[in-house]
Amino acid sequence: MRIATSILAIVDPRAREFEPIRNPKWVAFGLLTWSIAALLAAACVWTLRAAELPALGNNPHLLSEASVRTLAGIGVVCVLASGVGAISLVRPTKRMSPMGSRLALLGVVLYVPLAATFWILHGQLDVSLASPYFARLPDAERVLVRAVELLLIAGIMLSLRTNARTLAARSAILRTGRVDRQTMYAVAVTAGLGVLGDLIRLWATESNGAVGQVLSIAGTTLVVIASALLTMGMAGAAIDCARIARALLRSGRRITSLVSMVDVAKAERQPDPAP
Repeated sequence: MRIATSILAIVDPRAREFEPIRNPKWVAFGLLTWSIAALLAAACVWTLRAAELPALGNNPHLLSEASVRTLAGIGVVCVLASGVGAISLVRPTKRMSPMGSRLALLGVVLYVPLAATFWILHGQLDVSLASPYFARLPDAERVLVRAVELLLIAGIMLSLRTNARTLAARSAILRTGRVDRQTMYAVAVTAGLGVLGDLIRLWATESNGAVGQVLSIAGTTLVVIASALLTMGMAGAAIDCARIARALLRSGRRITSLVSMVDVAKAERQPDPAP
């Protein structure tokens, strides 16, 4: 693997991407924390929505108010942990572009309002509503807060995208086609699709009769599809981050170091000069 990576650094015109990462263990840990923590936060939301399903048949909610707040709190911790992991994307190498580093730093900062919005949405509004998602007429305040949450997610993805792709491009397993190359643009677009669904649901609150019912069903369906696609994107990103993290920990030496080692080995094999 190391020799293959070093050879690839010669024949590849983008060999500058093989500049050694200053702390590969930290970057690998950061990538894993960033992606897995985000996936766990999504799992908390799906659990809340699943617990709400009995309310469709006028049955009690599966979780108590205390349990909903606890699960929302776990989700907030996961969101903040994902933001901490994202710090590894700010400047993993010295030659990372200044603009990319500034955008990545903005993405890290956006995790703070995202965590606050997550708590307001799931730790406060979800507790005050009997059926926060599957209600016939959605709560306007909740729809707007959720739209803000999705916009923050889209902003984070777009902010981290430049450095994330630059970091991924140096991975040999990515360059040889063994990583799915998750596009962060797609995740951002999916979040935007969820915002559109929420706006349609909000429109339904202003409509009466059959029109309002159709709009509510259409908006709810769109939100479900967007949420599923968003979660699938997070899962795929977590798998790719695990592969890239493994490649970072096994990354090859710079070609200059390899050449120096070969020269030393040759020198050691040379017979001592005759006295």
